[in-house]
Amino acid sequence: MDSFTGNDDYLLHQIAKMYYLDEMPQDAIAKAVGFSRSYISRLLDKAKKRKIVTFVVMNPLDRTVQDLEERLRSIYNLKFAAIADISESEYKRSLFHPMNEILAAKANAILPEFLSKSKVVALGFGAALYTMSKTLPRAHLSHDILFMPAVGTTGACSPQTQSNTIVDNIASAFGARAYFTNIPIVIDQHEVESTLFPSRYGELMQHWSEVDTVIVGLGVRYHEAGDAFSLNEASEEYRKAVAEADAVGDLLTCYFREDGSEVELDEIYVRTAISLERLSTIERVLCVAGGPAKLRGIHTAIKSGYVNCLVTDLITARKLISLEENA
Repeated sequence: MDSFTGNDDYLLHQIAKMYYLDEMPQDAIAKAVGFSRSYISRLLDKAKKRKIVTFVVMNPLDRTVQDLEERLRSIYNLKFAAIADISESEYKRSLFHPMNEILAAKANAILPEFLSKSKVVALGFGAALYTMSKTLPRAHLSHDILFMPAVGTTGACSPQTQSNTIVDNIASAFGARAYFTNIPIVIDQHEVESTLFPSRYGELMQHWSEVDTVIVGLGVRYHEAGDAFSLNEASEEYRKAVAEADAVGDLLTCYFREDGSEVELDEIYVRTAISLERLSTIERVLCVAGGPAKLRGIHTAIKSGYVNCLVTDLITARKLISLEENA
């Protein structure tokens, strides 16, 4: 050990290797290299300060979460999956971290990297996406991105129902470009034939044809007229049809059944939203959703090809895997 001279990094590395990797006691190291035990202790402290020795404290859920993410991707052929690592018992006890906040935090953590190849991003609406947009930390993207609504505007007052608000929040956080629309979600066919509508609608359609990434929430099953803001402008007959159709959820106001078939809108209306058929052709469609009420909807959306990327919670992820493994 005559080569150990001074306090150079080589010496620190060798001492740290003996102690942490070879698991030699400090007394044995001191005897082997001819230093005092107290000097060995000081060298180990110095190795930590110089970052020659670093520590990682692992959350015991992390390995489970990584395994589940890989299984979700494999079982459902997803392009991307991220799971909010919270246990069932923690979730039941957690009064200050409701589902939307949990999902929003996870989505925000992965968003910059997820958007690394995106050029035109369309955004949906809902509580999870609104929470995500208002809590997204400011960040710099490496390239130019255009953010725009994936759906028209609603008459509801809540900001979580306004896709323009969500677009503005996220574009501002990234310092990116934004495009907005004032076209309602549901339009009477007569308005479509008006002089002003075709140009505005055509411009929106042109932007949607260039979308390569969509981020959506997922609505729960519709029961009655007061349940869903997205149907307020539609006829009573259509609302009744949706309620009786056993729809398991909706994406961008498009309600679908468990077999993936869409509950069609009345012929007298036009829906201003990226369609389910179009979603199935887009490169990346990220759904941010979780919880027992949305399990069937998430499952159907993935199996039908409307969604190919997912951010969800640990409990929902396990149940999604069980649905396929027990099929």
